[in-house]
Amino acid sequence: MVYADLSVEIALLPSKTKDLGGGKSPCFVVRGHGCAWLQKKYFMLKGSLGQISIVEVIRLLSSSNQTGQLHLMNMTDAVATGGCYFQMGKWVHASMGRFSGLDAIKEICRMSEGSFAFEVGVASPEQTLVQYPTATLVEMVREQVEEFQALRKAAPDGQDFPRYIPGKAVDGLEATPEELSMLLHCSGEKTVSEIARQTGIDVADMRRILGKFHFLGLVEIVPGSKTPAPSAPPSSDPAAGIPVEEAPSEAKPVRYWRGKPVYE
Repeated sequence: MVYADLSVEIALLPSKTKDLGGGKSPCFVVRGHGCAWLQKKYFMLKGSLGQISIVEVIRLLSSSNQTGQLHLMNMTDAVATGGCYFQMGKWVHASMGRFSGLDAIKEICRMSEGSFAFEVGVASPEQTLVQYPTATLVEMVREQVEEFQALRKAAPDGQDFPRYIPGKAVDGLEATPEELSMLLHCSGEKTVSEIARQTGIDVADMRRILGKFHFLGLVEIVPGSKTPAPSAPPSSDPAAGIPVEEAPSEAKPVRYWRGKPVYE
């Protein structure tokens, strides 16, 4: 089985196996920018979430009946910030910071950048997802990843002007009272950065909050005004502004009749 996604190629090599006590488990080779075939304590699948979606990584591990832990790391931390555990391809547990189970999955779906590494044979410390079919969990991850991608695209820039649209009814709105209070500042006269500064909220968080409201149609985003083209400078001609007399019209020809002029 070969999976290809842009510059990343992941090949399953059944000929290379490692006996983990419960039978032999196939190994993976990852080729592409930022990926490498590593061998530490156990074989690992390692790569970048910028190259391959977390959905495809989970689907690949599940379909090949893997057992172990999928470590997840963001761009700034050198250690894993989350993990997913599999038992013979079944997704049995997820953790992300202080979250676990379904709440952890939601946080995992927010990761658009970072890296992952699969460690074979690691036993799961908990069974928070064992009651859910893995196919259902994978589909849920796919939907949430697409939703978060749409929200990121809807997020305004710091110099944009958000304006609240009153009378808009939204079903299933998920927002905290603090987030809802941001709508009171969306008058269309302040930029996103100005609202963030006045409310004491980080600009990145403010963009995320307003992006969600924009995605739901509660907020209209007016792009930041471009620098207006400079008007023409006043003329330095000293005669500028002085009315100019019209040039005399061309003289009409004159004819004489019996000694008197006759104008045409």
